[in-house]
Amino acid sequence: MLVKVQDLVYGYGKEPVLRGVSLSANEGELVSIVGPNGSGKSTLLKCIAGICRPWRGKIEIAGRDITRISKRELNRIVSYLPQETTPPPSLLTVYEYVLLGRVQSLSGRVAVPEEDHRAVLETLDMLDLTSYAKRYMNELSGGEKQLIYIAQALARKPKILLLDEPLNHLDIKNQFKVIRLLRELTRKLDLCVIIVMHDINQAARYSDKIYLMNNGEIVAEGPPDEVLEPEILEKVYGIKFRIVYDENVPQVIPIG
Repeated sequence: MLVKVQDLVYGYGKEPVLRGVSLSANEGELVSIVGPNGSGKSTLLKCIAGICRPWRGKIEIAGRDITRISKRELNRIVSYLPQETTPPPSLLTVYEYVLLGRVQSLSGRVAVPEEDHRAVLETLDMLDLTSYAKRYMNELSGGEKQLIYIAQALARKPKILLLDEPLNHLDIKNQFKVIRLLRELTRKLDLCVIIVMHDINQAARYSDKIYLMNNGEIVAEGPPDEVLEPEILEKVYGIKFRIVYDENVPQVIPIG
């Protein structure tokens, strides 16, 4: 397994937010974490990214204990896009901002390797963003900026991509564009992609595996058709659901 989480416990202050969480994901897998607000989804992603140090339990990245991997090496393996992103400097172009995902600064003191420029161009092309390259970040809408944030995360060419609500601020067309592309890249590049999502139906359509969280615990895991059961969802969300199938993909309809 490229990512393996075992009996993870972590919290803020004295109260645990994660209570014995276990999760695994491999190359070529797109894994979604779903659940109500406050269930620990984002905190779990931060632990895997190495931002939060677990109280108990273990996280392995490519078979190695995360505590034994240097921050620099971990940043080469894992690319993390948080839910809230620091606004980028307004005078940067899209090209420069994506390039910052691969270099420490654009001070001009050190020439940027050609391989970094090539990675940026390839990423912009993959996301159909080449026409944005010379535009300034302060000229973009919230949805356009979200696409550029994803581009920066991908430009690093990580083995593991962690995305916290990456479809926020995107219209329906771009939501499907991004999630489809992530699914394609997962297969094409043998990426391990772990996404925190609120849209259960998109998770069902594009994920290989879903982890359903509630109150800091994993309450169900597996392929979408095994996790998305009305009884399970009702216990977690407190409302009733109906499940319908579209081309063998379970789709959730809340009925109150």
